[in-house]
Amino acid sequence: MFNQCLSFLPSGLEELYLLSYIFSYSLNDLPSGLKKLSFSYCGEDNYKYSINNLPENLEELEIYSEQPIIIENLPSKIKKLSLGINDKEFNFLPDGLEELEIGVIGDPGKIIFPEKLKKITIKRLNRNYKKIEEYISTIRSDIIISEL
Repeated sequence: MFNQCLSFLPSGLEELYLLSYIFSYSLNDLPSGLKKLSFSYCGEDNYKYSINNLPENLEELEIYSEQPIIIENLPSKIKKLSLGINDKEFNFLPDGLEELEIGVIGDPGKIIFPEKLKKITIKRLNRNYKKIEEYISTIRSDIIISEL
């Protein structure tokens, strides 16, 4: 299993895919040129670090976890964000976000949608799907809503 600090990665790395059952390091030491990060945490314990200092040039971010992951701040250049996390509030979405894929969410009224958002894909349908779709349609008729 991979469980190492990521500060050794080359500065020119543009894409990183990280799947781990045990990962006890912060994601804050990533190369500044990174454009895409896919982080899947499959551990039984909560991931103990908050996500708050990713590379500013990051354009695409995928985070999947069965356990809650604290996201406090995302880079402003992110265009596509895919979240499969157990989180009820999405108040950290960057203003430049154009595409959002979300898994489980609670009350859609707690999501603050960026102005540039063009497309939302709801991945795991839950009992709130129709409520989510109706809510999004009433506040932003210009957003394309699809489901997987």
